Amino acid sequence: YRLLQQAGDCEGIPKIYSIFQDGEDTIVVEEKIQGRTLEERIQDNPFFSQEEILYIFKWMITALTVLHQNGIIHRDIKPSNIMLSDSRAVLIDFDAARQYRENGNSRDTVCLGTQGYAPPEQYGFSQTDQRSDIYSLGVLIKEISSHTPEFGLAPVLSKCTAFSPDERY
Repeated sequence: YRLLQQAGDCEGIPKIYSIFQDGEDTIVVEEKIQGRTLEERIQDNPFFSQEEILYIFKWMITALTVLHQNGIIHRDIKPSNIMLSDSRAVLIDFDAARQYRENGNSRDTVCLGTQGYAPPEQYGFSQTDQRSDIYSLGVLIKEISSHTPEFGLAPVLSKCTAFSPDERY
């Protein structure tokens, strides 16, 4: 959370005001995002316009760019972890996030993430990195665009969701 706090202002990430250590617990005071989750939006209406899809995609790319530039990997991108407000889409819930280490373990120590959104490497095949978040975002955008007429994102999403991280952006 300290890295996230140091990442600075990004409208696609909640602002962190304070971090307290209480024994083994970490207490994070962060911005309350008004709105509803993308999961709730999907439950209400699974149909998205091209503009809505691109709006969500743009906000998540912006958030991930800031995270990845600061060495943070979210590792749990899914509809319930995206808040939609009138003016922005915000990536929330950083409990699974970790700092990427260039010469770290060749595998993550814990298999986590949400089935269907987590990339293959997150299940113990290799170390997760920024491309793991790209995979999850690609799966999410594929999901919300499944009821939308083709509008040219298929090649981008196919590259995002390649099985091998080396074949992703």
